[in-house]
Amino acid sequence: MNYQQTTEYLFGLQRFGSKLDLTNITKLLELVGNPQREFKSVHVGGTSGKFSVVQMTAAILQASGYKVGTFISPHLSRYSERFCINGEEIGENEIVELAGKLKNAADEMNTLPDFRHPTFFEMSTALAFLYFAERGVDVAVVEVGLGGRLDATNVLDPLVSIITHVDLEHTHVLGETVEEIADEKAGIVKERGVLVTGERDERVLDVFTRVCQERQAEMLALDRDFTVKIGKQDLTGQEFSLDFDNKACNLSIPLLGDVQIQNAALAVMATLILQDKGFSITEKSIRTGLKTVKCPGRLEIVQKNPYVVFDCAKDPGAMLELRKTIGELFDFNKLILVMAISDDKDIGKMVKNIAPVTDLVIATEHSIKERTLDPKIIQAEFAKYNIESTVKDDVPAAVTEAKKQAGQNDLILITGSVFTVGEARDVWYDEAR
Repeated sequence: MNYQQTTEYLFGLQRFGSKLDLTNITKLLELVGNPQREFKSVHVGGTSGKFSVVQMTAAILQASGYKVGTFISPHLSRYSERFCINGEEIGENEIVELAGKLKNAADEMNTLPDFRHPTFFEMSTALAFLYFAERGVDVAVVEVGLGGRLDATNVLDPLVSIITHVDLEHTHVLGETVEEIADEKAGIVKERGVLVTGERDERVLDVFTRVCQERQAEMLALDRDFTVKIGKQDLTGQEFSLDFDNKACNLSIPLLGDVQIQNAALAVMATLILQDKGFSITEKSIRTGLKTVKCPGRLEIVQKNPYVVFDCAKDPGAMLELRKTIGELFDFNKLILVMAISDDKDIGKMVKNIAPVTDLVIATEHSIKERTLDPKIIQAEFAKYNIESTVKDDVPAAVTEAKKQAGQNDLILITGSVFTVGEARDVWYDEAR
């Protein structure tokens, strides 16, 4: 197969849907030599913020001199973004080669009575682990796909597990309450392992505490075991102090929003745990890593006059943080919102949390047709707040309309989903090129 045929084959596996089950991924990896056992790992779960924590943790480790793999999902623009080593995406030829090996294993599994064909995410996870093993990474920082306990990535035995925070999401599969969802996400905590979390909700922390006690694992929680104090903030980045173990460390990041400071704190604490486990990580490498970290699509400013900002906020909590940051850091006349979201999200709360700063909405749908929400539902939700809106057929058309409507002192905010931001970035950078 060539690269196009390979990606068509892989994305064609989406017809098998999402299966939360470790039986198949375990067998698939066994058939290709259990590559997940060949490297050390950090496992990152949570409702939102996972991508940023992965990138920050990896940046610190890379600045410390390590060969670092990252696996994230979903991607913004290219499938290859999911698989990186020291910030460089996997090559097309490597995807073809590794996918070929996995296809042979999947075909063999399909003949066995107790196994089903691997899903798209299972194959992608296995591809990442094969890639990291064959390229000899020192450590891989791996993002959980969905939930935690039965997510395909949970075959790892990580040195440290990170859970950003827990909110209501994917309730049809993860549970109807934050406690039930927390229990699923805590499935990435291993026997005698270490959990670092940014969670503040006592209901969730009670679940994490119970799980850690059952597994004789250590837990470090934000505001209890380590704290952050926010310093200077502007559109170029922000400074903060991280306090832990009666010590203080002054740090800076080129990212916007209080939540990114919390994410940075989780990444730093995780790397300090790795330091205790023999990794050579200094305060200098922590500073260097955080200063150089890049998180595309996370409060990413791509234009001024008018401002154009991309943000992947996809749940009510993230939308509230986005509103807070926009209000604190940006000076604008009118906010024009381009929004497309997935149909399993809490649209009512998302709209409620962003509506107070919104003047005009361009509602649309992203290209993942089996998941996207009817934009007329988005329009109807904003109508409850008497906010003017219009509907466009797709993200490129919505971006074009927003640019027509914007004055020099306005702000165009494109948000609602990773898929939405990815499609908008493609349009934007194609135009820029």
